[in-house]
Amino acid sequence: MKSRLIKLLIVGAVIAFVGSSVTVRAQTAAIELLSGASTIVVQDNGVGDTSSAIGDIQWNGSINGWTIVVTTGDSKPILGSAASPQMDLSVTSATPGAGALTVEFTDTGFTGNGAIINTTNGGNNGTSVETASVLVDPTDTQFGGSPATSVGVSPYSLTIVDCFTVGTVSADDRVSVSVPDGGMTVLLLGAALTGLGLLKRRLA
Repeated sequence: MKSRLIKLLIVGAVIAFVGSSVTVRAQTAAIELLSGASTIVVQDNGVGDTSSAIGDIQWNGSINGWTIVVTTGDSKPILGSAASPQMDLSVTSATPGAGALTVEFTDTGFTGNGAIINTTNGGNNGTSVETASVLVDPTDTQFGGSPATSVGVSPYSLTIVDCFTVGTVSADDRVSVSVPDGGMTVLLLGAALTGLGLLKRRLA
C-alpha cells in the first residue's frame, strides 16, 4: 500500500512538472491591410502567414486591385524583446490598386515605462505617396491606441501604420523603443566602488 502511494505521488509530481514546463505563447503580432471596402488580417502563424517563425509575418496576395509582392512584419522574439521593443514593416507592390492602401503591423505585450519611441522611415521608392505613424495603446490591444512619441505605462501595444496613395510601393519602416535605466547603471557602479573600498580597508 505504501509502495503504491509513493508511486502515485511520483507520477503526480512528474505530470505536474511537465504541465508547468509546457507554455503556450499567444500569437500577439498581426498585419492588417485595408483598401476600399476590403480588409485582410494576418495573425502571426495564422492563415495567410507564409513564415513559420514566431515574430515574423510574411504575406503576399491581392487586395482591391493591388498586387502585393511581399509584406513582412518582424517583431519579438525575431527582432527585439518585450523589454526592448523593435519592429520592422516592409511593403512591396507590383501594381497599384483601385484606391489608397493602408498597411498596419501590430504587436502586444511590450514593457518599459517612460520609454522614448524612435522611428526610422526608409521612405517609399515607388510612385505612391507614403504617410507613416506609430500608435501606442496602454490597453495592450492589437491595432489600438493613438499616435505618440513616448510610452507612459506597460504593458502596451505598438502599431506601425503606413498609408499609401495609388501607385507602386517599395517601403520599409522601423520602430524601436529606448527605455531609460533611471540611473541604475550609476547606482550599480557606485555600489561596486563602495564594495571595493571596504575590501581594501579590510586587507590593509
